[in-house]
Amino acid sequence: MDLNVAREQIAEKLAMDVDAWVSSLDDCVPGHYGVQDWEVSAHPEDIWVDFPSMSFTFKEVDFDFEIRQGGSREDDSMDMSFNRKASGTGKFECSGSRITNIYDLEIEFDLDLTEDGKCTRI
Repeated sequence: MDLNVAREQIAEKLAMDVDAWVSSLDDCVPGHYGVQDWEVSAHPEDIWVDFPSMSFTFKEVDFDFEIRQGGSREDDSMDMSFNRKASGTGKFECSGSRITNIYDLEIEFDLDLTEDGKCTRI
């Protein structure tokens, strides 16, 4: 399998892994909130592939997300948008010239969403 093709296919799958990205917000500060919307911009040049171990590393991909903050009642809460640069690792499976699956994603980014954190509201 061609390295550049593998990087492109992993970037596509990485950007679509709903469970991994949304669950990565479970430990955010000051607490977990409902994710209203999210988007990942992973580019092939942000991904390094290790074929012998069937693993990959990604650095500095864009993770944009919107969360509900402020209260459990609709009238007391508001949606806020954030952007983070995320890095991490994962494993992949392939068949022939296709990456068929990515799994064991570990995603790291700044989880502090308070005013003192490094969040960028968009």
